[in-house]
Amino acid sequence: MAAGGATPAMIEAQLGAQKAALAQGKAQLEAGTQELQAAKAKLDLGKRQAEASAGIRVVSADGQAAVAQVQFNTSINALTPAVRQQVQDIAHETSSVGVTALASKEITEDISELFGTAEIIGIGVAALVLILMLGSLIAAGLPLLMAVIGVGVGVGITFALSGAFEMSSISPMLALMLGLAVGIDYSLFIVNRHRTQLLAGMDSGESVARATGTSGNAVLFAGLTVIIALAALVVPGLPFLSVMGLAAAGTVAVAVLVALTLTPALLSLIGRRIISRRAWAKAHAHNAEAGHEIADQAKDEEKSTRGWGGLVTRHPVVALVAGVLLLGRWPCLPRSSSWPCPTAAPNRWTPRPTRPMTSPPAVSVKASLAPLWWWVNSRPAWMKHRPRNCSMTSRT
Repeated sequence: MAAGGATPAMIEAQLGAQKAALAQGKAQLEAGTQELQAAKAKLDLGKRQAEASAGIRVVSADGQAAVAQVQFNTSINALTPAVRQQVQDIAHETSSVGVTALASKEITEDISELFGTAEIIGIGVAALVLILMLGSLIAAGLPLLMAVIGVGVGVGITFALSGAFEMSSISPMLALMLGLAVGIDYSLFIVNRHRTQLLAGMDSGESVARATGTSGNAVLFAGLTVIIALAALVVPGLPFLSVMGLAAAGTVAVAVLVALTLTPALLSLIGRRIISRRAWAKAHAHNAEAGHEIADQAKDEEKSTRGWGGLVTRHPVVALVAGVLLLGRWPCLPRSSSWPCPTAAPNRWTPRPTRPMTSPPAVSVKASLAPLWWWVNSRPAWMKHRPRNCSMTSRT
């Protein structure tokens, strides 16, 4: 090129342009390779989905029953009762041509009024039990109030996030049930310890602090255990199960925070009114007796050696071995299940024959739920047995 009159600068420029073109070609080749790998992954996923859905039918073999799905451009939980009723009315218009349309619970179940009659009855029963056990309206109402506040905050956050995440209608309901249960329980731990210490003659401020430091530790440990267990529902990788577990775990976390913060604050404000006058009179008479501390301690020690707790503590090794054996044996116990059954061959399934759909013509609006394939495939070898009463069924 130098002999042809090209200067070194021109040669360098041409070489730089060729190097740039070569680098661009390499980048395009790498991008094409990545696209090819992504396409292969999608193809493999499509093949697996096609194999998994090979036996799925939307119309029965005899042509008498069918399943239809209705898709909305918003979350199912965001549908108003009017829209839900309109969808059902449209589906029921097929009755004029001899078709019976049955809507699934996803469209008929309205959770716009989540706190319904069943929850009110449950709180009423809990209030009655607490009043009978504690003998004071204030002491019985405080755990209920804490539970309602915790549920309101936790379920409110769940509903606020329903616009950003797709969730089933059971998610806020599960959060409500667990929130009420643990909210009452956790606050009751601290309240009961505080009442016991007050009746023993302890100052109110010191009693609140000690109850929070002792029973509060139990509340924190129990709450973290429940939160971890619910959050573990994310592990299978099923979206609806993940959202359900995280919603319930968040509500339990709020209940723990309310029990450890708001409950001690209200106990400090309530003071001695947490105990009824009759209980105070009985406690004063008991505390006036000589040597009641020694008698109370001996009575507590005697109680600790009786019942289930005493049996376990007297034989800890036997209790531990029995628990491990029972938990290890549980997956092998015969049970009925609608999940698929593992056979002797790995990664293969043997569905038990089901009855053909011979019901009257029906159209069902339903959402499908995927089985827990991951959990079954990831179990240890000693758990991969074949239950005797397990079947994979298809119902409309």
